[in-house]
Amino acid sequence: MESGEGGPAIRGQITTTLSALSRLIDDYDSMARKEMVTVAREKANTRVARLKNEHKELRLRFEQAKNESQLKARQDLLGSSSSSAPYSSTASTSMSQRRAPNQSSFAESPFASSDPLFRPNHPPSSREDFALREHTFLQESENSIDQYIAHGRAVLGNLVEQKGMLKGTKRRLLDAANTLGMSRETIGWVERRT
Repeated sequence: MESGEGGPAIRGQITTTLSALSRLIDDYDSMARKEMVTVAREKANTRVARLKNEHKELRLRFEQAKNESQLKARQDLLGSSSSSAPYSSTASTSMSQRRAPNQSSFAESPFASSDPLFRPNHPPSSREDFALREHTFLQESENSIDQYIAHGRAVLGNLVEQKGMLKGTKRRLLDAANTLGMSRETIGWVERRT
């Protein structure tokens, strides 16, 4: 990511990984609070604090790298559009200097525009502004979609995890019911009701 190789897919994966890491740290924090032994609880709390700081630093570094990548892309877009534009400022000044001697013949041309705002030798700044706004909008939309996808992945991961926990709980309840001596008929009735 720091080398500039951060496409949308990689950014989405990093966002998902950071979200999963945050959930793991929260789980570890809740387990640390439930620890009965004081020494172990304090040790776990210091680990949680260290993990939270490292997670915060990683998220900041990711945001900085993402912002730098976006800035570089924007500068590349502006740089390439101005260098490849046929109406760049250097080209327009040299063309206006070449046409200065026969300016009157140009004004008498039958193809000359009657529009006083038409300036053939000036760069199309409104087009560049529009292209920049469009690029910025598309970039923001792309980032929003990446965040939605990352959030969806995180939710799906949570649902899969909850499904596994519920299956385990159901299995333990059925084992406990068997141990207590409930008949197979009663257990089947309970399973059908759930």
